Amino acid sequence: AGRLVSTGEMSKYMEPPTSPAQVKVKYRALDEEGRMEERVVTQDLPEECSVKALIGLCYDITNASPRQPLELHYWGKVLEPSKLLRDYAIKAHSEIKVVLRPK
Repeated sequence: AGRLVSTGEMSKYMEPPTSPAQVKVKYRALDEEGRMEERVVTQDLPEECSVKALIGLCYDITNASPRQPLELHYWGKVLEPSKLLRDYAIKAHSEIKVVLRPK
């Protein structure tokens, strides 16, 4: 009595993680008057998007030089370029922060 029996079906809480179709990319840039302002861009993503691919898109979005070190952060955690976004359980419309590192 009181034992749990598996039905073999996957619970909705145990679904495999999927890649988000769209994320919000948050970064800081200089405005026309030389002041820093925060910008947010909604970016569509390909199926099974890697962190490395999103880093490439972020260089285009921010107009940063590819020589400038760039990191992506999600909830304070640095995203590893060798992984997929789904490895971090990032949901659609989540906000990813771009951090440009000094050379």
